[in-house]
Amino acid sequence: MLGPRTTRTCSTASRRPPATADARRRKIRSSSGTSPPSTCRIRRPCDLEPILDLQDVGELLVAASLREHALDRIADVCFERGVRVLVLPFARHTSSGWAELTRVGRLPAYHLHPPRLELPALILKRASDLVLASVGLVVTAPLMLLIAVAIKIETRGPVFFRQRRVGLGAREFMMWKFRSMLHEAESRQDEIAHLNPYGDGRLFKLRSDPRITRVGRFLRRFSLDELPQVFNILAGDMSLVGPRPPLPREVRRYEPRHLVRLSVVPGLTGPWQVNGRNLITDFEEVVRLERDYIESWSLRSDMEIIVRTLGVVLSGKGAY
Repeated sequence: MLGPRTTRTCSTASRRPPATADARRRKIRSSSGTSPPSTCRIRRPCDLEPILDLQDVGELLVAASLREHALDRIADVCFERGVRVLVLPFARHTSSGWAELTRVGRLPAYHLHPPRLELPALILKRASDLVLASVGLVVTAPLMLLIAVAIKIETRGPVFFRQRRVGLGAREFMMWKFRSMLHEAESRQDEIAHLNPYGDGRLFKLRSDPRITRVGRFLRRFSLDELPQVFNILAGDMSLVGPRPPLPREVRRYEPRHLVRLSVVPGLTGPWQVNGRNLITDFEEVVRLERDYIESWSLRSDMEIIVRTLGVVLSGKGAY
């Protein structure tokens, strides 16, 4: 059910005959002993967002089986607007954040919460980031010096490239990379935007970007241009593992379900990088991989992604 903050509740009852839906509503009413002060019924998930935008809804009760990932999309729309999401047990329940068992009257229901890491997990993740990033900086320092010299020899301009990115909670920060493009590359992006395989601007990657230098192409093949992000990790803006930090212009094109990417600290590597990298051109698939990572996070999963990243980097698979 859906409804305004203090007085309304609404429900999804898709693809069920009105009599069946009404009977279920009467059952809920009789179980709780009282009728919700004000309710509305939604038969199609696509009707949800307009209703949330027009009315002050406080709670959504899902009382219908939904297609795969449909509940995720519905929950994201509600989370963005502060709407409480409840799912009845007989409704097919796909993973969307984490669920807490509660009740609607006398009926059991799952109260969904946004995907997130709990405080102990955050502390453990941050501690491992500091240790591994410090070791990584010491080990790669000679290589980073050689890369800096190669960049200066080939082209004019700075060794490092700083770019504004969006991190945890939509907070912007400056991300460091070795410069792999011509100095004026940023100003030329609009000229080649039509070549972007992701199409809609929520992600920008080109297989044959004319702005990349010869040294830069080598660095990108083995992801060596990302090494300076160890400083972002030490500063706390990034983590070793997590969703890749998007550009502000990409975030402006996000739909509510995509904002899950901003619910954790962004990473140097992540599930997208070890499951195909740039070979995955479906942005929805990228978001799905990152959502699954957030919902099932463990230190072991981070270590597995780091080990798999080493193999992907050495093979150069999916890099450009």
